Amino acid sequence: MLNDVDIRCHTNLDVREEWPTKLPFRPMVGDIIRSKSSLELEVCRITIDINVFYGCCVELHLPKYRFLTIQDFEQWYKRR
Repeated sequence: MLNDVDIRCHTNLDVREEWPTKLPFRPMVGDIIRSKSSLELEVCRITIDINVFYGCCVELHLPKYRFLTIQDFEQWYKRR
């Protein structure tokens, strides 16, 4: 039986979201990760460090297909 993978999600977007801390698999660049409030961001970088508590630091950004500009996202996010 495989264990869940510990992850720590990070984004430079100005959002207050609760991201998962465990996944049943190691995420890959291009995967989509959903916050508890259903905001979906795309994995753009993964850093694996076996010397820290979290085995995987996942950097997220907006999916290319969802918003044309960061301003479009900010307007959408404020209306949620």
